[in-house]
Amino acid sequence: RPKPPLIMWLKAYYSPGTVNVGFDTYLEKTVFNEDKTKAEIEFTHYGESEKFNMLCVMNENSKYTATLDGEEISFTYDKGLLTFEFKGDGKKTHTLTVSAI
Repeated sequence: RPKPPLIMWLKAYYSPGTVNVGFDTYLEKTVFNEDKTKAEIEFTHYGESEKFNMLCVMNENSKYTATLDGEEISFTYDKGLLTFEFKGDGKKTHTLTVSAI
């Protein structure tokens, strides 16, 4: 029996080891460790907006810290879902590192 489209979408959107961004952000590189407690994400935002978001789904059994280009940054966290809000900055490539504490 086929799965309903909504279930397939939720699984793709909220599975540990996934990163979700808008159409105006390009993921250059996305690497997760095996248990999804560490990630390194290189991305470039090409949009004209002042702010944009990124959703990163990690192992929900850990707490996390994150850095953007080596500087610690804040985020919201709920059951493995880390939500980042970034400032649009003119098409620069950045490195986001997420690590379990």
